[in-house]
Amino acid sequence: MKRGIQKLSPKVLLAAFVALGFLIAIFIVPDFGVSIDEGYESDNARLSLDIYLNRLHEDPFQAFDQIGNANGNIKYYGTASLVLVRWFNEIFSTEQIDRRFVIFHFGYFAIFQLGVIGMYFLARSFLKDWESLFVAVLFGTQPLLWGHAFINPKDIPLLTMFIWVVAAGFRMVDHWQVSRMADFPAKPRRPVNVLVGVLAGLNLLLWLSPVTTRLVQGLVRAAYQAEGEGLLGGIFSALTTSGSLAGYQVLGHIYMLQVYKWLGLLALLVVIFLILKPERSGVFSRAEWVSLVFAAGLWGLAISTRTVALFSGGIVGIYALVRLRAKALPGLTIYTLTAALINFISWPYLWVYGVRGVLESLLFFSDHVWKGEFLFEGQFFSENALPRHYLPKLIAIQFTEPLVLLALIGLILFLLDRNRETAWRTRMILLLLWLVLPITYVVIARPVMYNNFRQFLFITPPLFVLAGVGLGHLFGKVRSGVIRAVLAALILLPGIVAIIQLHPLQYSYYNQLVGGFSGAVGSYQIDYWDTGWAELNHLVSVHIPPDSRVLIWRDTNFANRYFEERYQLERQHSKLPIDMSPHDYALVKFDRSQAMEFFAHYPVLAELEINGVVLYTIYQNPRNPDDDL
Repeated sequence: MKRGIQKLSPKVLLAAFVALGFLIAIFIVPDFGVSIDEGYESDNARLSLDIYLNRLHEDPFQAFDQIGNANGNIKYYGTASLVLVRWFNEIFSTEQIDRRFVIFHFGYFAIFQLGVIGMYFLARSFLKDWESLFVAVLFGTQPLLWGHAFINPKDIPLLTMFIWVVAAGFRMVDHWQVSRMADFPAKPRRPVNVLVGVLAGLNLLLWLSPVTTRLVQGLVRAAYQAEGEGLLGGIFSALTTSGSLAGYQVLGHIYMLQVYKWLGLLALLVVIFLILKPERSGVFSRAEWVSLVFAAGLWGLAISTRTVALFSGGIVGIYALVRLRAKALPGLTIYTLTAALINFISWPYLWVYGVRGVLESLLFFSDHVWKGEFLFEGQFFSENALPRHYLPKLIAIQFTEPLVLLALIGLILFLLDRNRETAWRTRMILLLLWLVLPITYVVIARPVMYNNFRQFLFITPPLFVLAGVGLGHLFGKVRSGVIRAVLAALILLPGIVAIIQLHPLQYSYYNQLVGGFSGAVGSYQIDYWDTGWAELNHLVSVHIPPDSRVLIWRDTNFANRYFEERYQLERQHSKLPIDMSPHDYALVKFDRSQAMEFFAHYPVLAELEINGVVLYTIYQNPRNPDDDL
């Protein structure tokens, strides 16, 4: 019996929790509607997959520009986390709109589950194993994150990758501290210089891909214009048939993309060789190499998910410099060069644009443009009139109350505790900077924000670690294991209950600080990604006959995905009063604008409710003589 209990280690229970999540997902994933940006993200991942599988048959520049023009330069969004999901989706999906993204949704959730595991290992840098397990489960049962996990191809992968980069980076540096790296001279020895030179050379060869491509295209131009004369012209004439210069240059570019792919794989083989033969590097043991390559690979993949993940490696770099000072430089140089290799290999966009691609992506996200308005505290704000307390308040009201309270307790305990070791305090300070610096930037600079704070979900993991510190303090006051278990269950209960009650719109969760979900409706953004249209689609199919004339109020062209083949649609965003005479029905998403007063005069045909709250209403126009009332 005791052996059975001992086997229930935190890692075993973590594996069971993750497995349970996957089991639940299998049954509920079809319930989640398609979010607004998924189509563009899917197309972007498809283009990367086409390049990997040599399926691209057009000018690469034109291919990326077309995707970019589709929705605000989507080409700047990395695809590392979605390419494999896209591949599985191509194999198993159907063309039916409300089922086509099921594989994608399950893939997003799988990425989130990896984030749950990463949360455990991040917490282990600060907490005991059982407290870390609690942190991971608390993270995995937040309604906000659970809802996003099924529909968000952008921010959930970034959140997961950020967690893993910092967690693996901290472990890598701590391993350096107790290994021969601690005794390593600040001035690199010859083996280190050779290793750095090899990695730098591989990076230079790959990252200057646009220069190489232009040289090849220039060679093609010279051979084409030689018209069969000379050695170059003769070879070109023998290898080609009739065609245009532009066509041959595009073909040359496509071939070069495959060259970059194989060069990237060669670079990976070099790294793998150094892992298998660590003595050849003269720097690291095998364990150290595995730790470094794993951490660097995660950082490279993270940057290939979103370029803002550059800062996750920055946290690791600062930690290494604080702990080892100049002795960390050789290791950090190799860490950075290895991450750069993985970054290039895992994002085909860079094969076309090289270093310029990363810089343009950073510039795009630093000055992102969005036009529209958002609901906050019962008022509509334009995109450039962000209240300064917007982000801090949303963080406070969109996570469960126990998490917010425990995080505050953990913060106070950290500020008052002077007995922690230096390394622990350094990690915690960096963790707080991970959270505080972006919030400070938003408060001061007031950048364009929308869709609540989904773009900043990646800054929230420190809250969970702080909550673990708070819980550890509470557990220290309670000796009974049963009472501890009950206390942990009570802390997790609000999130679990909300996940059940708000299904499938958990990402619109608000806590009781604003009256819960029902209190937030009409005052804060609800279903801002319009996934509720999937649920509404069933009601519409039952209550509205085909070919009816339907008005869509406050829709972002998303209703077309579901209704345009069956109905005559017209969309209205803000123009009041509305001329309803041409329309048989109106589909209205609830808000507290004057539109609600306008539609209140029309009969309600059907309503979509979530947790007893009406979110969408189908109104019928009784003044239309064709209606049969």
